[in-house]
Amino acid sequence: MRNSILKVMIRTIAAIGLLGGGALLLATEPKEKAVVTNTQHLDFPAGGLLRMVHSTGYISIEAWNGPGIELTTIKSTKEEEDAAERAEAAREFQKIRIQTERKAGELTIGTSFPRLKLPPPTPLGHAVNFNLEYHIKAPRDTRLQIDHNIGEVNIESISGEIQVRARQGQILLHLPQDRQCAIDAKSSVGAVNSDFPGAGRRAGLIFGHRFVGSAPGGSQRIRLRIRYGDIVILKQNSPAPPGPALKK
Repeated sequence: MRNSILKVMIRTIAAIGLLGGGALLLATEPKEKAVVTNTQHLDFPAGGLLRMVHSTGYISIEAWNGPGIELTTIKSTKEEEDAAERAEAAREFQKIRIQTERKAGELTIGTSFPRLKLPPPTPLGHAVNFNLEYHIKAPRDTRLQIDHNIGEVNIESISGEIQVRARQGQILLHLPQDRQCAIDAKSSVGAVNSDFPGAGRRAGLIFGHRFVGSAPGGSQRIRLRIRYGDIVILKQNSPAPPGPALKK
């Protein structure tokens, strides 16, 4: 009898230890952000028009010498989560749809995603509970037409016509320092800063700013609009050519 009671006590203590160890493993499990990455290569002609519709999050468009367009999208959670939460987030990511449509000389990248329901008014655009990034490599002479929700739009070394309209965030351009640009940039609530020549003035009642820079015909045309946020147009520093080799 005594031996039976002792065996039961040992089994109970062992079970409690296993449960406690499992709870400890769950408590110490590292949390990470759920991340889903997708890369695709798309046919696109030199000098073609790239349109982005209803994009949100972070956009990077960089000139390259490769063929067509390389589009990489990264979906991630805003917070670090445990394994079960990451699995659920991966299922929710399927509701974020990025679709492409090609026509003659034109490629459209459209985005649809769940919106958070916020009480009115919501003037800053559509709120979301995820992070979305677009990393795009395109021919240097690509023409851009972007309609963006909330986030940053970064464009580097593109020489074609650029049109960007965003609701909130920042628009940042890096252009060669010898580029001739006809610029029309306006922020309804924010500032416009440009390394290229032009004149700035207040726009709207108090908080708006507009910058206009003219250039000779045939110059790159740039039209930027943002409702809440800043616009920055920077000159890229070209490296100095190497000097003559020294004779030994």
